Amino acid sequence: MQDHDTRYGPQTWLVFRTQPGAETIPAGETVRLNENLAGFDIAAYYTIRLYAASRRGSTVPATFSPLIQDRENEELIFSLGSFTLQPGEVFTQTYDVPGRALSVFVQAGEGTGQAYIDFGILGFGPRPHGIC
Repeated sequence: MQDHDTRYGPQTWLVFRTQPGAETIPAGETVRLNENLAGFDIAAYYTIRLYAASRRGSTVPATFSPLIQDRENEELIFSLGSFTLQPGEVFTQTYDVPGRALSVFVQAGEGTGQAYIDFGILGFGPRPHGIC
């Protein structure tokens, strides 16, 4: 049985995006963007693009840490690096898919107020089953 629908050839698919209106993270706190502890499933893709933004209304910087993880054990294996965005900054980068699952942590800097962030993952590859 095929893992992917290949009738339409490789395309770009939205794997994840934060809720409309930004994710709010209080200063000094860290959140895991994937509620599923097994991480975001990226196994179906050849490459992924990460998009991150810290909205202008933020009062502290936000540090993003994407990590590859083992889906079966829910163990974080290695980091794809981390990047810190000041209010109003945007970051985007592509990666050859280095694993089967991705977890993303975001830490709001120390201080008062909060970080308002947007984050998304796009995957390029065949259409995974279950996506219309």
